[in-house]
Amino acid sequence: MSTSSSAASSSSSSIPRRDASPVRRTRGAAVRPSVIESHGVCSYPDLIDDRTTVTTLLPFLLLAAAAGALFVEAALLRRRVSSLPVRIHVNGTRGKSSVVRYITAGLRSAGIRTVSKVTGVVPTYSSLTGEDSVIRRFGPARVQEQFMALRRAAAEGAGAAVIECMSLQPEYQELEARWLRPTVSVLTNVRDDHREVMGETEQERIRSLTSAVQPGVTVVTGEERLLDALHAAVRVRGARLVSAPLHNGAGTDTAAQRNIGIAVAACSAAGFPAEKVLPGILQEAERDRLRRLHRATGGSTSLFIDVFEANDVESTAERFAAERRSAPYRSVTIILNTRHDRPVRTADFVRWILTLGTEVRSVVLSGTHSAAAERMLRSGRCRAFVVRCEPDEWSEVRGEAVPVGGERMIVGVGNIAGAGHRWRSVFSGGPA
Repeated sequence: MSTSSSAASSSSSSIPRRDASPVRRTRGAAVRPSVIESHGVCSYPDLIDDRTTVTTLLPFLLLAAAAGALFVEAALLRRRVSSLPVRIHVNGTRGKSSVVRYITAGLRSAGIRTVSKVTGVVPTYSSLTGEDSVIRRFGPARVQEQFMALRRAAAEGAGAAVIECMSLQPEYQELEARWLRPTVSVLTNVRDDHREVMGETEQERIRSLTSAVQPGVTVVTGEERLLDALHAAVRVRGARLVSAPLHNGAGTDTAAQRNIGIAVAACSAAGFPAEKVLPGILQEAERDRLRRLHRATGGSTSLFIDVFEANDVESTAERFAAERRSAPYRSVTIILNTRHDRPVRTADFVRWILTLGTEVRSVVLSGTHSAAAERMLRSGRCRAFVVRCEPDEWSEVRGEAVPVGGERMIVGVGNIAGAGHRWRSVFSGGPA
C-alpha cells in the first residue's frame, strides 16, 4: 500500500498544477496557455489576437478594394467610349496635331458635335464650342490623360472625338487604341525620329507605329514612300489601309496638301463626304498658314516661317523648299533651337544646314545644346554667320544676323520645346 501510494504521489507531482502554469503576456494582457500533455512535454499554441489578424489582412483588403475600383472605372470608361459614335485616333511621326485640328474642323462644318485633344508640347483639349483649354501636367505625361479627355467628351455629349496619340512606346500606343476602340485610325507618316524608342530601321518604326492599329479598323495614311510595307503591317493586324491623296488646292506647301488630304480621307472613312467637311478643313489650314508672319519694315519684306514643331529634317527640308519656290527671298536666316536630350536631332539639323551652303546667310543657335551645335557647324566649315542667341537677346544680334533692306526669310527649326515658344512670341509681338 505504501509503495502504490508513493508511486501515485510521485506520478501526481510530475503533472504541473493549473495554478502553477507559466503566464505568457501578449501586448500587455496576461494569457495563461492551455496545457497539453505529450510525452511529458507541455506545448503552447500560437496566440493571435484581433489586431494581429487585421494587420495581416490589411494589404490584401486594400488590394481587393483597388482592384474593385479599377474594375468599376474600366466599366465606366467602356460605357463612355461607346457613347461616342465617331472615334478617330491620329498617330504618326509628323503632322499629328495639324491633322487633328483639320479633322475636327471638318466634322464640325458637317454639323457633328466634335471635341478633340492634341498632345505636342502644350496638350490642349478643344470642347464642343471650340474653346481650347490647356491640360496641366504635374510631372511626366501619362496615358491617363487620354482617359480624362474621353470622360470629358462623353460628359459633354459629343458625337465625335478626335484624339492625338500621345505615346511613343509601342505597348502604350496599343493601350491607348485598345481603350479608345477607334472607328477610324490615322497614320500620318513614318519618319526618322525617336530612334531610342521607335527603332533604328524603317521596318522597326513601322512596327512601332502600327502597334496602335486595332483589328477591323480603317487606317488612313499620307505616307507614300513606305506604302507597300505599311500595307503588309496593317494587314497582319487585321485592318485595312487607305492611302490619302494630296489636296491640290492648298498652294505649293506639300505638307499642307498632304495633311488636308489625310483629313478629308479620314472624314470620308467615318462616313462624311468631302463636300461637307472640306470648307472647315480649308479654313483651319488657312489659320495654320498664317503662322508665317509677313511684315513690312523700311521698304524691306520679312517673312518668318515657323517650322519648330517639325522635329525631323525631312519634314523641315520639305517645308523650306516649298517656301523657297513660292518666295525666293534673297537673305535666309535659320534659327535652330536645340535640346541637350536630343543630341542626334541636333546633329541631323546641323548636317542639313551644311548642305544648304551659301543659300543661308546666317544661323542663330539657341537652347541647351547650342554650344555643341556651334562646334559642329564650325568643324563643318559653315560659311554662314553663326551666333548663339536666346530669344530675349534677339534685339542685340538682329542687325548682324539679318541684313537691313531687301527681302528676308527667317526660318525657325529644330524643337518647339524650350525656347521655341519664346521665339514665336518674338516674331508675333513685333517686327523681325
